[in-house]
Amino acid sequence: MSSKYDSRRMYAAIRDLERQTPSKGLGKITIALSSLFGSVWLAMTTDNSGLFALFSTLSAVIYAYALIPTHDAIHYTLTGIRWVDELYARAVSYPIFWTHGTYSKLHKVHHRMNGLYSRDPERKNPTEHEYFHPNPLLRFYYRHRFALDTLLLGGTGLIFT
Repeated sequence: MSSKYDSRRMYAAIRDLERQTPSKGLGKITIALSSLFGSVWLAMTTDNSGLFALFSTLSAVIYAYALIPTHDAIHYTLTGIRWVDELYARAVSYPIFWTHGTYSKLHKVHHRMNGLYSRDPERKNPTEHEYFHPNPLLRFYYRHRFALDTLLLGGTGLIFT
């Protein structure tokens, strides 16, 4: 008797998600970089201050979008072509001084620990002891974490907390 949650049916349903085709990753890279360079070019070539501000803001948003596929590139699943994934991740991350090579190594350690151990380099949640006995600065941070991470710390919140 087959249950409603039969694992074979589940694996059959997600089988397509496991296939890696370079065209999808190359498409993401092309869209991200052409949009980024286009918006930067528009910002640099306009004489209108309002349009400059608009295109600069748009460039920042697109740049954030361009950083997202670096996670797939770390695992070599963006295109499945190792050197392309590596080149893209390094080219996109270096302008903000994000050392892709170091982060790649740390991220792979994180996958081995998976947030379960206090030494996980990407562990975001404090242990019970850390949460209930923090120093004054961390107490302030824990109480206002979302606002500080999103409005002030940005990506550095992922590195230092």
